[in-house]
Amino acid sequence: MRRLAALACCAVVLVASTMPEARTSRLDDTAVEVGPGITPPQLESSHSTKYPRGARSAKGSVVLHALIDSKGRVSRTEVVSSPDKRLSDAAVAAMKKRRYTPATRGGEPIDVWWTETFQFIPPDEEIAAILACDPTNVDAGTATDPRDVVLPTIVRIAPPVWSDAMRAQGRPGHVNLQCMIDVCGRVGECKALETSGPDYTAAAIAAVQKRLYRPATAAGRPVAIYFTIVVDFRM
Repeated sequence: MRRLAALACCAVVLVASTMPEARTSRLDDTAVEVGPGITPPQLESSHSTKYPRGARSAKGSVVLHALIDSKGRVSRTEVVSSPDKRLSDAAVAAMKKRRYTPATRGGEPIDVWWTETFQFIPPDEEIAAILACDPTNVDAGTATDPRDVVLPTIVRIAPPVWSDAMRAQGRPGHVNLQCMIDVCGRVGECKALETSGPDYTAAAIAAVQKRLYRPATAAGRPVAIYFTIVVDFRM
């Protein structure tokens, strides 16, 4: 009851938030806070958190309290704090698409309440920050287990440019690249794993190296990883 009262208080003083829904389901009775003796849920898959259209210069952190059930599904979300309702709505939408390895107690999956924080930066500011980023100044992590890595998400994409020779051939193409994405989210060296030809490879690498990403993370810290990127050429 004290936690619900605290959340209700926060909803009053925030610039924009939502009142928590009444907890009436079976999960509300069985879910517990993560604490001693409980292995926390681990993120398995997530979708890119899109900056909402019309939010203009709104930015900041949205903190959500979510009920993760014993199958790793997000069953309920509550906004704990947010600077703007549009950011809250975007965070909730992204949270509902996530899937987790469920929390466990004594080796058995259980329902838990779990807190996640979503950072929102206007697209222009995010691009400028990635371009100005110095990898040597980043508090980078270490990706020791691929299952613990949250994959990079695209911030800026650049379409491939057709060479005159490719246009003359007039045929579609396909290139499967493996590229290094550094701790800032910039694309480094790339190599072709599969390609329709040298011209397609060169055009694909040139386009991909103009892309910018939110970097991969492990335990909440940026990590450099090799990432597979597919580029399709269609007339």
